[in-house]
Amino acid sequence: MVGNHYLQLTRSTRIIKGKGEFAVSQTTVSLSPDELEVLVRRVVREELTRLLRSPVRSILEDWRQEGPDDPAEDELLLSEALAVLQGYGDKPEAWMNWEDFEAELDRAEMAGELPD
Repeated sequence: MVGNHYLQLTRSTRIIKGKGEFAVSQTTVSLSPDELEVLVRRVVREELTRLLRSPVRSILEDWRQEGPDDPAEDELLLSEALAVLQGYGDKPEAWMNWEDFEAELDRAEMAGELPD
């Protein structure tokens, strides 16, 4: 504490101007005991909050990206996927690898064949 019971913090920074040359910049901040207490409490509260938050360990444990539970929509998606699988059946030539798929998608996009 200094003089009027204020805490003064001074920070000096060296700024390199050129080869072997530098300048010094100083910043001084004065805090009353009440301001210091508020600052310390805020920092401690933020750090405790950050530490107590339990991080999601895996995407498999976090289902927020799945949206609302909608069994009817899930059933529709499943039936469409099964229809596609049944349509291709045991025809490996009907499937394409990822690189070919991306190339086809790029071609369709350039031709303006994709919906907006």
